[in-house]
Amino acid sequence: MMNMDSNSFEDLERDKRRYEEALNVLGNRSTTVFTLVLLPERLPIEETQSAITGLSKLGIPIQALVVNQGILPEVVEGNRFLAARAKLQSRYMEEIETRFGDLFRSRLPLLDRDVSDLSTLRKVAGMLYGE
Repeated sequence: MMNMDSNSFEDLERDKRRYEEALNVLGNRSTTVFTLVLLPERLPIEETQSAITGLSKLGIPIQALVVNQGILPEVVEGNRFLAARAKLQSRYMEEIETRFGDLFRSRLPLLDRDVSDLSTLRKVAGMLYGE
């Protein structure tokens, strides 16, 4: 505080206004949809719950979840590891349905490559929003 001058206080006030404006935008359900992405696993479920609680305290409502990297039954094809992971994911999906049942939820399958190019991004968009 010793090195602060009148410009420092003006800067703090400006930053405070920008922070409050950002919270107002993020908290406005009519103009902002805040969506969290999680995996059907223990730690991401807990992190999602924590994020929802923390953002709620700031007045930022979470409106939707995207559950990513679900293992589809048709890709298991006798692979014991994938079968075990799919079974575990199924239990976590039940927990997600129970804990976050009031939120809109979308599911994306585990893809065979990263979403790092435009064509794959369009494929994911089609899965989420329709072709």
